[in-house]
Amino acid sequence: KAISLDLVPDSTPEINDIIRKVARRNRVPLLDFRKKTWEAARHRGQFFRDPVHVNPTGAYQMAAWTKESIAQNFPQLVQE
Repeated sequence: KAISLDLVPDSTPEINDIIRKVARRNRVPLLDFRKKTWEAARHRGQFFRDPVHVNPTGAYQMAAWTKESIAQNFPQLVQE
């Protein structure tokens, strides 16, 4: 039976807060996709096919942000 996503509570904000706190506490770089998508998207459907899952454009953009973050934080891992 299909379940409406509107009926499923969104725990994403709480989970994201925990991830941010753990990264800060352990002094590790964090690529905050939620923040990046909210800053970059003109509308939610630009990157997401539903409230949780990215569409092909969102997947491509997240890969680009990941590559950029790795190059910035771990340049020794990036091959020219």
